Formats: sequence, structure tokens, C-alpha cells
Amino acid sequence: MDSGDGIGQDLPVDRTGDLDQAAAEIIKRHSAWQAYGLLAGPITWRDESAPWPQRLETDRSQVSDPDSVGIRITGPNDSELRDRSVSWRLG
Repeated sequence: MDSGDGIGQDLPVDRTGDLDQAAAEIIKRHSAWQAYGLLAGPITWRDESAPWPQRLETDRSQVSDPDSVGIRITGPNDSELRDRSVSWRLG
């Protein structure tokens, strides 16, 4: 059953892997997560063209060739609900 709150739902991302759209969908869900007592950390980006090991950046403008976007979600007492929810670029 879809409650419309973004909990446990896949983010709608087209086959080209539009990570900016995925990030916008994540942002839309922040208030619903907060209403459930969850804390969503900053959105993180990984730059495929950066030298290994690639750092996770929180400033999208610092990433020229994004290949993933992610977020860390925690619950009460800093319990992690997921290590990191990540969307990868397809193709």
C-alpha cells in the first residue's frame, strides 16, 4: 500500500539515470521522514572522474561527472536505518 510519504519507495529515475532528479525526489521526502522521527543527512555525490578513492561531496557544484547520489538516514539514538541509500547512474 502506498501511503504517499516516501517511506520504503523506490525513487522514480528514468533509464538514463538522472541523478539530479533523484536528488530532487530525496529532498521532497525529507519532511515525511522527519515526521516519522528520522533524520536525513545531507545528500552526497560521487564524481566518477575524480581520482581514486573518490570522495563523497555534499556540494553538487563540486562534482563534474556524478555517478551516484546518496543519503544517510538515521533513527532514534543514531541507529542507522540503511548504511546509505544510493542511486547509481545507469549506462
